[in-house]
Amino acid sequence: MPSINNSKKFIQGGIQLGRVGGYPGGEASYFQVSDVKWSRLDYFLNFLFTNLWKRHILRLQMNSKEQRSVEQLYRFFTALGRHDVQIRPQKPPHPDVLVEIDTKRIAVETTDYHGDEANRGGSALRRQEEQHAAAGEITGSYGPLDPTPGLVKRINEKVPKSYDLTNVDELWLVIFSSVPQIGAFTSTFLIPQALDCNKLSEKTGSSLEKSQFDCCHIFCFSAHNGPRLYSWKRGDHWRDTSHSLVVKQI
Repeated sequence: MPSINNSKKFIQGGIQLGRVGGYPGGEASYFQVSDVKWSRLDYFLNFLFTNLWKRHILRLQMNSKEQRSVEQLYRFFTALGRHDVQIRPQKPPHPDVLVEIDTKRIAVETTDYHGDEANRGGSALRRQEEQHAAAGEITGSYGPLDPTPGLVKRINEKVPKSYDLTNVDELWLVIFSSVPQIGAFTSTFLIPQALDCNKLSEKTGSSLEKSQFDCCHIFCFSAHNGPRLYSWKRGDHWRDTSHSLVVKQI
């Protein structure tokens, strides 16, 4: 695999992403892959593509959404310190995956965040990224910095659905972002510092309360200081629950 140093491709927010403590600031509203070096992100990207390449990325190159969902959820529960879960895929009208943990049976619907699909179905950036990955190309791309529209889109597409919850204790929705998969990382990239829980609660709280979901999680695989987790529970609002993660690298 080409090294990040050789390709000299780095994520840069707006024009000067690195100027405010290494995070997006000012009027920047987009992140993009460019040729401008940024030392902190240089370290992060090199860590991602060297350490995660053999251990994780290849494991997500699976044949079906169901298999991907099982793998993603295994890493999600591993980050929570639960290696003892039983996970198996399901077919509609059941949610994607059934998780058995302790004496509880949790049905989980999974989906990937895409920042560019706020105003239309599907992600053009994801399709483009997959095409370049299939051709073995490393190219520049960009997406919105504010993750709210993309997250609202994902949630709004899931909440109207009716799931078969026979013999199930709870129903979760888990949204994965910054997915460490070739052909997906840029299109699913989410900067945690740009996620506003209050804003997301305003946009999605009412629809989630009316849905079948008991809780909803946003799991960011790859952030500068380890994975991040944001959660909503029925009767509550969105919160940063990253403190519940016991694994700092996955």
